[in-house]
Amino acid sequence: MCFEYVEFVKSSNWENTDSHFRVIAANDLARACVDSWMTAQDDTNFSQATLPTYELKEKYGRMVDDDVDDQTAWDKFYDEVHKAVDKMSHVKLVEYFITLNDPVTIKAVHYKRGDSLYFDPECTDAY
Repeated sequence: MCFEYVEFVKSSNWENTDSHFRVIAANDLARACVDSWMTAQDDTNFSQATLPTYELKEKYGRMVDDDVDDQTAWDKFYDEVHKAVDKMSHVKLVEYFITLNDPVTIKAVHYKRGDSLYFDPECTDAY
């Protein structure tokens, strides 16, 4: 991985901001993905569909169907989500973040290293 930050550009402002840009440090991408996934919990179909592994999708579906209300069980499940996301490459995390944040409205992704912007995560195609 070459980039230090990734900049996501939306056609509208990011939620709770007055900006079309959102910059995330490469080392914070996993946390940003999990945070985005957690905010989608009101839509159980979307939440299930966007989990990173088949096993987590199945487990989530069972927990929702069984109407599990044990917070300890959910906390354990969320820990599993964190672990699965932490295993993703930075390039996959960028893709996952886009999926979780209304991909139709994300118009561009720029990769930043130092003061330079790039179109690719390998930082070979300068902006």
